Amino acid sequence: TTANVKGFFGSLWPDGQPERVGFVTVLPPNAPSCINDTNVNADGASNLLSANSEHVGGVHCLLADGSVRFFSNSIDTGNLTLINNPGSPSPYGVWGALGTKDGGDQATVPD
Repeated sequence: TTANVKGFFGSLWPDGQPERVGFVTVLPPNAPSCINDTNVNADGASNLLSANSEHVGGVHCLLADGSVRFFSNSIDTGNLTLINNPGSPSPYGVWGALGTKDGGDQATVPD
């Protein structure tokens, strides 16, 4: 089934729950997310969360240097059918490279 059971865009970010503030770069921006718990007051035990936004065409993300950048839904996501091996470059294109530090990826952040 498809249901938006934890859709609180921006309103509960101080809570710190991963489904409110975290995401992975395995999924493209604004892709559907998955979580195994429908309790809106608790973290799910496992999840796969994309960066989501109500902005048209992409998402704003806070980077480690404190800057905020807009990333388009059409950013290079490489081959989404591959499994990422820890310590190896991400197979998920520029988007995947932005989400890892261990693979030696080189990613140019768009201005």
